[in-house]
Amino acid sequence: MEIVVGLLVGLATGVLSSLFTAWLLIHRARPSIEFAEEVSVRNGSLRVKVRNAGRRSMWDVETRAVFRVKSVDPALPSNALHVEVPVDDAYMPNWPPHRETSTDRVFVLLPEDASRYHRSLLQSSNLPELLGADASNSFRIITSVTNGLTGTRSTISSKPYTALNVREASYVVGDLRLRPLE
Repeated sequence: MEIVVGLLVGLATGVLSSLFTAWLLIHRARPSIEFAEEVSVRNGSLRVKVRNAGRRSMWDVETRAVFRVKSVDPALPSNALHVEVPVDDAYMPNWPPHRETSTDRVFVLLPEDASRYHRSLLQSSNLPELLGADASNSFRIITSVTNGLTGTRSTISSKPYTALNVREASYVVGDLRLRPLE
């Protein structure tokens, strides 16, 4: 009887510790990125500031912007087109966490580097005008990272930015807020 109780206690302890470890890896060891609430416009370029808000470095960071543009084709007014727009500094081999020193990144959207198919649409108007053309037009910043602790790959997306989130301003150093241009 003692052997059976010992086996059951050992089995229960093993299962509970495995579940606790899996919970820790999923909820506590995952990467965390903070995105600025507002988008800066400088010289017709959209800029978004992001920060590694986690406690560990991220590796193999790849970033892109995806626009959702509605009413591009007059024959299909309710359809939306998803356009991937490259960003500068799109790949970083290592992104240290934000501590006392600022490791924030400002991503500038580069419509001139978009695919040829979408380049004519994006160059017909600048990106801030394209966002303001329809209330449902928006874009997201999508970042794929490798967790520095577990080695797992994660994709993190910002909220959808619309024309209401765009302001002609520059970012405060060490902060995700905008300050007016002087």
